[in-house]
Amino acid sequence: MNDIKKQAIEHYHRMIEFAKKQNYTDMSDSYVMEIAIGEGWSGNDCSYCDEYLGLTGCNKCPLNAGFCCSHLWMDMNCSYTWGEWIDNAYKVLQYIKDNG
Repeated sequence: MNDIKKQAIEHYHRMIEFAKKQNYTDMSDSYVMEIAIGEGWSGNDCSYCDEYLGLTGCNKCPLNAGFCCSHLWMDMNCSYTWGEWIDNAYKVLQYIKDNG
């Protein structure tokens, strides 16, 4: 496994563990996560974005399938509750494992 993929998987595990400690019916909030654990789900904390975004946009990123993670990231980003966010984060995590 390459370093970028390993870092992304670890990042998702940390975020999911934080989210599991939240009330599943409360509104998800990347800012709250960022304050609590020092990272959130924006491209600022993504190892793939760090590697590819500045050089080529998303065109060369192995996770780009027209949209980030085949639109799974957007579903996660738009999740209203922490419970919904966790379900969608697991889908992004699996996409990274399969395609990263």
